[in-house]
Amino acid sequence: MVSASPSLLPRDSFRASLRVRILRTVAIGAAILFGLWVIFNTWLLWWGSGRIMHPPWMARSRVVRGDPRQRLGYSFDNVRIATDGGAMLPGWFVPGASNATAGVVTVHGAGGNRAEFLPQLKLLHEAGYPVLMFDCRDQGEAPGNAGIGLGVREHRDVEAAVRYMKRQQSIPRVAVFGCSQGAASAIEAGAEDRDIDAVIAEASFVEPNEVIAFDVSQLYPQVPRWFLNIQADLVVWRVGGTDMPGPIDVVSRVAPRPILIMQGTADSQVPPRDGAALYAAAQTPKELWMADGAHHCGIIDKYPDDYRSRLLSFLARYLPVATSP
Repeated sequence: MVSASPSLLPRDSFRASLRVRILRTVAIGAAILFGLWVIFNTWLLWWGSGRIMHPPWMARSRVVRGDPRQRLGYSFDNVRIATDGGAMLPGWFVPGASNATAGVVTVHGAGGNRAEFLPQLKLLHEAGYPVLMFDCRDQGEAPGNAGIGLGVREHRDVEAAVRYMKRQQSIPRVAVFGCSQGAASAIEAGAEDRDIDAVIAEASFVEPNEVIAFDVSQLYPQVPRWFLNIQADLVVWRVGGTDMPGPIDVVSRVAPRPILIMQGTADSQVPPRDGAALYAAAQTPKELWMADGAHHCGIIDKYPDDYRSRLLSFLARYLPVATSP
Protein backbone atom coordinates (compact mmCIF):
# COMPACT_ATOMS: atom_id res chain seq x y z
CA MET A 1 0.00 0.00 0.00
CA VAL A 2 1.39 3.39 -1.06
CA SER A 3 1.10 6.18 1.50
CA ALA A 4 -0.12 9.66 0.44
CA SER A 5 2.44 12.42 -0.11
CA PRO A 6 2.67 14.79 2.86
CA SER A 7 1.82 17.74 0.59
CA LEU A 8 -1.47 16.14 -0.23
CA LEU A 9 -2.64 15.59 3.34
CA PRO A 10 -5.96 17.32 3.99
CA ARG A 11 -4.69 19.34 6.93
CA ASP A 12 -1.59 20.64 5.08
CA SER A 13 -3.64 21.39 2.00
CA PHE A 14 -6.11 23.40 4.07
CA ARG A 15 -3.31 25.38 5.72
CA ALA A 16 -1.67 26.17 2.38
CA SER A 17 -5.00 27.27 0.96
CA LEU A 18 -5.65 29.44 4.01
CA ARG A 19 -2.27 31.10 3.69
CA VAL A 20 -2.96 31.90 0.05
CA ARG A 21 -6.35 33.37 0.91
CA ILE A 22 -4.88 35.45 3.73
CA LEU A 23 -2.08 36.76 1.53
CA ARG A 24 -4.55 37.56 -1.24
CA THR A 25 -6.82 39.37 1.20
CA VAL A 26 -3.92 41.34 2.65
CA ALA A 27 -2.71 42.26 -0.85
CA ILE A 28 -6.18 43.38 -1.90
CA GLY A 29 -6.60 45.36 1.32
CA ALA A 30 -3.21 47.00 0.89
CA ALA A 31 -4.03 47.87 -2.72
CA ILE A 32 -7.36 49.38 -1.65
CA LEU A 33 -5.70 51.37 1.14
CA PHE A 34 -2.99 52.56 -1.23
CA GLY A 35 -5.61 53.54 -3.81
CA LEU A 36 -7.57 55.46 -1.17
CA TRP A 37 -4.34 57.15 -0.04
CA VAL A 38 -3.58 58.17 -3.62
CA ILE A 39 -7.14 59.42 -4.17
CA PHE A 40 -7.12 61.39 -0.92
CA ASN A 41 -3.75 62.99 -1.59
CA THR A 42 -4.73 63.79 -5.17
CA TRP A 43 -7.89 65.48 -3.91
CA LEU A 44 -5.90 67.28 -1.22
CA LEU A 45 -3.37 68.51 -3.77
CA TRP A 46 -6.09 69.77 -6.11
CA TRP A 47 -8.07 71.40 -3.30
CA GLY A 48 -4.93 72.94 -1.83
CA SER A 49 -3.79 74.34 -5.15
CA GLY A 50 -7.18 75.95 -5.64
CA ARG A 51 -6.93 77.44 -2.17
CA ILE A 52 -3.53 78.92 -3.02
CA MET A 53 -4.91 80.40 -6.25
CA HIS A 54 -7.87 81.87 -4.32
CA PRO A 55 -6.41 82.86 -0.93
CA PRO A 56 -8.86 83.68 1.90
CA TRP A 57 -8.16 87.42 1.83
CA MET A 58 -8.94 87.65 -1.88
CA ALA A 59 -12.70 87.89 -1.35
CA ARG A 60 -12.23 91.00 0.80
CA SER A 61 -9.94 92.67 -1.72
CA ARG A 62 -12.55 92.30 -4.44
CA VAL A 63 -13.98 95.52 -3.03
CA VAL A 64 -11.60 98.47 -3.32
CA ARG A 65 -12.03 100.63 -0.22
CA GLY A 66 -11.00 104.24 -0.54
CA ASP A 67 -9.40 106.07 -3.44
CA PRO A 68 -6.80 108.82 -3.96
CA ARG A 69 -9.36 111.56 -3.31
CA GLN A 70 -10.88 110.00 -0.19
CA ARG A 71 -7.57 108.98 1.35
CA LEU A 72 -5.22 111.72 0.19
CA GLY A 73 -7.29 114.48 -1.37
CA TYR A 74 -5.83 113.92 -4.86
CA SER A 75 -7.84 114.31 -8.03
CA PHE A 76 -7.74 111.29 -10.33
CA ASP A 77 -9.41 109.69 -13.32
CA ASN A 78 -11.08 106.30 -13.34
CA VAL A 79 -9.62 104.52 -16.34
CA ARG A 80 -9.87 101.19 -18.15
CA ILE A 81 -6.75 99.48 -19.46
CA ALA A 82 -7.11 97.18 -22.47
CA THR A 83 -5.07 93.96 -22.31
CA ASP A 84 -3.93 91.71 -25.13
CA GLY A 85 -6.54 89.16 -24.11
CA GLY A 86 -9.35 91.68 -24.35
CA ALA A 87 -9.92 92.14 -20.60
CA MET A 88 -10.44 95.71 -19.41
CA LEU A 89 -8.64 96.39 -16.15
CA PRO A 90 -9.91 99.11 -13.80
CA GLY A 91 -7.42 101.72 -12.67
CA TRP A 92 -6.79 105.18 -11.28
CA PHE A 93 -4.66 107.69 -13.12
CA VAL A 94 -3.36 110.38 -10.80
CA PRO A 95 -1.82 113.31 -12.72
CA GLY A 96 1.55 114.67 -11.66
CA ALA A 97 3.42 117.87 -12.36
CA SER A 98 2.38 119.68 -15.51
CA ASN A 99 5.84 119.27 -17.03
CA ALA A 100 6.27 115.61 -16.03
CA THR A 101 8.02 113.46 -18.61
CA ALA A 102 8.27 110.35 -16.43
CA GLY A 103 5.62 108.38 -14.56
CA VAL A 104 5.13 105.28 -12.43
CA VAL A 105 2.88 102.23 -12.74
CA THR A 106 2.20 100.41 -9.45
CA VAL A 107 1.50 96.67 -9.26
CA HIS A 108 -0.27 95.15 -6.24
CA GLY A 109 0.44 91.79 -4.63
CA ALA A 110 -1.29 88.41 -4.97
CA GLY A 111 -5.02 88.61 -4.42
CA GLY A 112 -4.85 92.32 -3.63
CA ASN A 113 -5.96 95.49 -5.37
CA ARG A 114 -4.66 98.89 -6.47
CA ALA A 115 -5.39 100.58 -3.12
CA GLU A 116 -2.37 98.78 -1.60
CA PHE A 117 -0.10 101.43 -3.11
CA LEU A 118 -1.87 104.50 -1.72
CA PRO A 119 0.97 105.10 0.81
CA GLN A 120 3.55 105.03 -2.00
CA LEU A 121 1.28 107.20 -4.15
CA LYS A 122 1.67 110.01 -1.62
CA LEU A 123 5.46 109.94 -1.95
CA LEU A 124 5.37 109.78 -5.74
CA HIS A 125 2.70 112.45 -6.13
CA GLU A 126 4.54 114.87 -3.85
CA ALA A 127 7.61 114.39 -6.05
CA GLY A 128 5.53 115.28 -9.13
CA TYR A 129 5.23 111.84 -10.75
CA PRO A 130 1.99 110.91 -12.54
CA VAL A 131 0.92 107.49 -11.26
CA LEU A 132 -1.21 104.71 -12.70
CA MET A 133 -2.63 102.24 -10.19
CA PHE A 134 -4.63 99.29 -11.51
CA ASP A 135 -6.10 95.89 -10.61
CA CYS A 136 -4.51 92.87 -12.25
CA ARG A 137 -6.79 90.45 -14.09
CA ASP A 138 -8.97 88.20 -11.91
CA GLN A 139 -8.11 90.29 -8.84
CA GLY A 140 -9.52 93.36 -7.15
CA GLU A 141 -12.37 94.75 -9.23
CA ALA A 142 -10.99 93.37 -12.49
CA PRO A 143 -13.17 90.84 -14.33
CA GLY A 144 -12.51 87.11 -14.09
CA ASN A 145 -12.26 84.54 -11.35
CA ALA A 146 -9.19 82.50 -12.27
CA GLY A 147 -7.41 83.68 -9.14
CA ILE A 148 -3.81 84.74 -8.73
CA GLY A 149 -1.31 83.92 -11.45
CA LEU A 150 2.01 84.37 -9.60
CA GLY A 151 3.13 86.83 -12.27
CA VAL A 152 2.51 84.39 -15.13
CA ARG A 153 -0.55 86.31 -16.32
CA GLU A 154 -0.04 89.54 -14.41
CA HIS A 155 3.16 90.58 -16.19
CA ARG A 156 1.07 91.02 -19.34
CA ASP A 157 -1.14 93.42 -17.40
CA VAL A 158 1.93 95.43 -16.38
CA GLU A 159 2.92 95.74 -20.03
CA ALA A 160 -0.62 96.86 -20.92
CA ALA A 161 -0.52 99.49 -18.17
CA VAL A 162 2.78 100.86 -19.47
CA ARG A 163 1.33 101.07 -22.99
CA TYR A 164 -1.60 103.03 -21.57
CA MET A 165 0.71 105.49 -19.83
CA LYS A 166 2.80 106.07 -22.95
CA ARG A 167 0.02 106.15 -25.53
CA GLN A 168 -3.06 107.45 -23.76
CA GLN A 169 -1.33 109.75 -21.27
CA SER A 170 1.66 110.65 -23.50
CA ILE A 171 4.25 110.03 -20.79
CA PRO A 172 7.59 109.26 -22.50
CA ARG A 173 9.29 107.30 -19.72
CA VAL A 174 7.67 104.89 -17.26
CA ALA A 175 8.90 102.92 -14.24
CA VAL A 176 7.03 99.89 -12.91
CA PHE A 177 6.84 99.47 -9.13
CA GLY A 178 5.51 96.29 -7.54
CA CYS A 179 5.53 94.40 -4.28
CA SER A 180 5.46 90.61 -3.77
CA GLN A 181 3.68 89.06 -6.77
CA GLY A 182 3.55 92.59 -8.18
CA ALA A 183 7.34 92.82 -7.92
CA ALA A 184 7.78 89.48 -9.68
CA SER A 185 5.37 90.68 -12.38
CA ALA A 186 7.35 93.93 -12.75
CA ILE A 187 10.61 92.00 -13.21
CA GLU A 188 9.06 89.62 -15.74
CA ALA A 189 7.57 92.54 -17.68
CA GLY A 190 10.75 94.60 -17.47
CA ALA A 191 12.80 91.73 -18.87
CA GLU A 192 10.44 91.37 -21.82
CA ASP A 193 9.15 94.85 -22.64
CA ARG A 194 11.66 97.48 -23.74
CA ASP A 195 9.03 100.20 -23.22
CA ILE A 196 9.62 99.85 -19.48
CA ASP A 197 12.33 102.30 -18.43
CA ALA A 198 12.99 101.22 -14.81
CA VAL A 199 11.92 98.51 -12.37
CA ILE A 200 11.34 98.79 -8.62
CA ALA A 201 10.76 95.41 -7.00
CA GLU A 202 9.99 94.98 -3.30
CA ALA A 203 9.76 91.46 -1.82
CA SER A 204 9.86 89.59 -5.11
CA PHE A 205 10.22 85.82 -5.03
CA VAL A 206 12.80 84.11 -7.25
CA GLU A 207 10.53 81.30 -8.49
CA PRO A 208 6.77 80.69 -8.10
CA ASN A 209 7.40 77.08 -7.06
CA GLU A 210 9.80 78.14 -4.35
CA VAL A 211 7.53 80.73 -2.74
CA ILE A 212 4.52 78.40 -2.75
CA ALA A 213 6.46 75.65 -0.99
CA PHE A 214 7.90 78.21 1.44
CA ASP A 215 4.52 79.72 2.35
CA VAL A 216 2.79 76.37 2.82
CA SER A 217 5.66 75.10 4.95
CA GLN A 218 5.33 78.20 7.15
CA LEU A 219 1.65 77.46 7.74
CA TYR A 220 1.94 73.67 7.95
CA PRO A 221 5.48 72.69 9.02
CA GLN A 222 4.45 69.05 9.39
CA VAL A 223 3.75 68.67 5.65
CA PRO A 224 6.50 66.56 4.00
CA ARG A 225 8.74 68.21 1.43
CA TRP A 226 7.75 65.89 -1.41
CA PHE A 227 4.11 66.94 -0.95
CA LEU A 228 5.06 70.64 -0.95
CA ASN A 229 7.02 70.23 -4.17
CA ILE A 230 4.16 68.47 -5.95
CA GLN A 231 1.71 71.08 -4.62
CA ALA A 232 3.88 73.93 -5.92
CA ASP A 233 4.30 72.31 -9.34
CA LEU A 234 0.55 71.75 -9.57
CA VAL A 235 -0.24 75.39 -8.83
CA VAL A 236 2.27 76.60 -11.41
CA TRP A 237 0.81 74.19 -13.96
CA ARG A 238 -2.74 75.36 -13.23
CA VAL A 239 -1.82 79.02 -13.77
CA GLY A 240 -0.05 78.17 -17.02
CA GLY A 241 3.52 78.82 -15.90
CA THR A 242 5.17 75.42 -16.27
CA ASP A 243 7.39 76.55 -19.15
CA MET A 244 7.79 80.16 -18.03
CA PRO A 245 11.10 81.24 -16.47
CA GLY A 246 10.96 82.77 -13.00
CA PRO A 247 12.16 86.24 -12.01
CA ILE A 248 15.62 84.89 -11.09
CA ASP A 249 16.00 83.58 -14.65
CA VAL A 250 15.17 86.85 -16.40
CA VAL A 251 16.18 89.65 -14.03
CA SER A 252 19.50 90.09 -15.86
CA ARG A 253 17.55 91.09 -18.98
CA VAL A 254 16.19 94.23 -17.32
CA ALA A 255 19.58 95.86 -17.95
CA PRO A 256 20.64 98.29 -19.23
CA ARG A 257 17.56 99.79 -17.61
CA PRO A 258 17.97 100.27 -13.84
CA ILE A 259 16.43 98.09 -11.15
CA LEU A 260 15.94 98.75 -7.43
CA ILE A 261 15.45 95.60 -5.33
CA MET A 262 14.10 95.94 -1.78
CA GLN A 263 13.61 93.14 0.73
CA GLY A 264 12.74 93.00 4.43
CA THR A 265 14.83 90.60 6.48
CA ALA A 266 11.83 89.63 8.65
CA ASP A 267 9.63 88.70 5.68
CA SER A 268 7.60 85.58 6.48
CA GLN A 269 6.00 85.23 3.04
CA VAL A 270 9.00 85.55 0.71
CA PRO A 271 12.36 84.10 1.81
CA PRO A 272 14.56 87.10 2.67
CA ARG A 273 17.43 85.46 0.77
CA ASP A 274 15.48 86.01 -2.46
CA GLY A 275 16.28 89.73 -2.51
CA ALA A 276 20.03 89.12 -2.39
CA ALA A 277 19.74 86.34 -4.98
CA LEU A 278 17.88 88.59 -7.42
CA TYR A 279 20.40 91.37 -6.91
CA ALA A 280 23.28 88.99 -7.57
CA ALA A 281 21.64 87.79 -10.80
CA ALA A 282 20.77 91.30 -12.02
CA GLN A 283 23.10 93.37 -14.18
CA THR A 284 24.08 96.99 -13.59
CA PRO A 285 22.70 99.52 -13.06
CA LYS A 286 21.18 97.96 -9.95
CA GLU A 287 20.56 98.83 -6.30
CA LEU A 288 19.70 96.68 -3.28
CA TRP A 289 18.16 97.54 0.08
CA MET A 290 17.93 94.74 2.62
CA ALA A 291 15.78 96.41 5.27
CA ASP A 292 16.63 94.98 8.68
CA GLY A 293 13.60 93.68 10.59
CA ALA A 294 11.03 94.75 7.99
CA HIS A 295 8.10 92.45 7.25
CA HIS A 296 6.48 91.53 3.95
CA CYS A 297 5.83 94.69 1.92
CA GLY A 298 6.27 96.57 5.18
CA ILE A 299 9.49 98.50 4.65
CA ILE A 300 7.57 101.76 4.25
CA ASP A 301 6.03 101.25 7.70
CA LYS A 302 9.29 100.46 9.51
CA TYR A 303 11.52 102.96 7.73
CA PRO A 304 9.25 105.68 6.28
CA ASP A 305 11.98 108.33 5.90
CA ASP A 306 14.57 105.96 4.41
CA TYR A 307 11.92 104.48 2.14
CA ARG A 308 11.04 107.89 0.76
CA SER A 309 14.69 108.86 0.36
CA ARG A 310 15.80 105.65 -1.39
CA LEU A 311 12.76 105.46 -3.66
CA LEU A 312 12.89 109.07 -4.82
CA SER A 313 16.69 109.12 -5.09
CA PHE A 314 16.57 106.09 -7.39
CA LEU A 315 13.90 107.69 -9.56
CA ALA A 316 15.64 111.07 -9.61
CA ARG A 317 18.90 109.42 -10.68
CA TYR A 318 17.50 107.30 -13.50
CA LEU A 319 14.03 108.67 -14.27
CA PRO A 320 13.75 112.35 -13.22
CA VAL A 321 10.18 113.57 -13.16
CA ALA A 322 10.90 116.20 -15.82
CA THR A 323 13.52 116.43 -18.52
CA SER A 324 15.50 119.65 -18.43
CA PRO A 325 14.79 121.88 -21.48
